[in-house]
Amino acid sequence: MDSEARRYEAYLKDEPRESLVELYDENLRALRLLTVDTWLEGLARIKHEKLTRDSIGDLSDQRDGDLVLRHMLRAQTHFYGYPGDDCRHVVRLALEGAVEEERLVYDLSDLVVGGWIGEAEDLVKWSESLMEDDLLLHQRVIVLTEGKTDKRILERSLSLLYPHLAEYFHFFDFDGEGGKVPGGAGPLAHLVRAFAAADVRHRVVALFDNDTAGRSAVNSLKLLPLPKTLEVRHYPDLELARNYPTIGPSGPSMMDVNGMAAGLELYLGEDVLSDGDGLRPVQWKGYNDKTKTYQGEVTDKRGVQEGFRRKIERCESNPGEIELHDWQGVRLILDTIFTAFHDSDARRILAEAD
Repeated sequence: MDSEARRYEAYLKDEPRESLVELYDENLRALRLLTVDTWLEGLARIKHEKLTRDSIGDLSDQRDGDLVLRHMLRAQTHFYGYPGDDCRHVVRLALEGAVEEERLVYDLSDLVVGGWIGEAEDLVKWSESLMEDDLLLHQRVIVLTEGKTDKRILERSLSLLYPHLAEYFHFFDFDGEGGKVPGGAGPLAHLVRAFAAADVRHRVVALFDNDTAGRSAVNSLKLLPLPKTLEVRHYPDLELARNYPTIGPSGPSMMDVNGMAAGLELYLGEDVLSDGDGLRPVQWKGYNDKTKTYQGEVTDKRGVQEGFRRKIERCESNPGEIELHDWQGVRLILDTIFTAFHDSDARRILAEAD
């Protein structure tokens, strides 16, 4: 879409014939409005209002929604203006806009009549063979964490909050058949080095705590050339942690503990961090010479983990209770996993477009 927009900008700079200026300007404005949401809204209107290319003249070229529709209807032979060449993505998006009671019918009559495919041809098997060339994009993403507690909590949270995405991710098992793997930021950094050296074909996301130990471990990896299939991430900064109670040598104080003491427990929700007298404070511990910062962790970690275990069990038994609890921190971490490869994918897609 960026490439297309630049193309129309170049057309307009070349001062085309007056009859084309209006068309180029309209296409440029439509491209700037086109998002997944606006495309889906347009597709829904096309379906429910039975719009065709003949409807373009009835649509305004000034209202945003109509402008997107005009663009989609002009390009209806190419997936209604969807900016890509993979029809599987279009089908997936069409399903996103459907309701459970509807049937999505993929009409292959023209392909059969035209002799492109046989009436009894196994198209599922054929499509799977095509996907073998796209291995990285449909294999499960491996998620490495600092330990089995992080793995267990994030894995269960993913299945509860985003069950439709759970099958796309595999959390590294610290207690597998090959023996126990030690936990912590240092061992995770060693694991990253091992995965990088092994040239693992799956995509891998290494998740470090947002604390002093995690920052120090990631710093040790900065000179290591990582393959494009491996991304290193911290838990994201947490709004709650920007002004959090702490206990140190000088007594209690409120501090921003992001980057120094934001371990997984701080992301499990205010409802489990509270002990009746307020939030469980962070206790400052050792000093790290390399980062020039103290390392801290929340007091009564086991109590916080136990509170989260009870919360997630209640919600697994009764999903209607999910919205009654605080999941903001956990959702931030899961979103970090979901989007870990977005920047690298965008660079690849735009490079191909150019």
